[in-house]
Amino acid sequence: LRGTLVRTCGGLYLKGFKDIEQLAEQLFDLVVQGPDSPASRADVLLCTHPPYSCRLFMPFVERLGLPLLGFFGGTLEAHVPEEGIEA
Repeated sequence: LRGTLVRTCGGLYLKGFKDIEQLAEQLFDLVVQGPDSPASRADVLLCTHPPYSCRLFMPFVERLGLPLLGFFGGTLEAHVPEEGIEA
């Protein structure tokens, strides 16, 4: 993710996530490997800033049924790519 700049919905350029669905799949594949994987030991998932990064955990929620708790101290649209915002 280093050096990945996205144009946000507010027109700014910030570090962000391009193709977050693909990144989420890569993270899922890494974390569920093996019988003693971190995913098999998790009871709940926690994500924080930027809120958009919580989408990285969606495969865990959808496939493993893990609850996802978000703790946000900033705006919800922070670091959301311009094309990732729906009206």
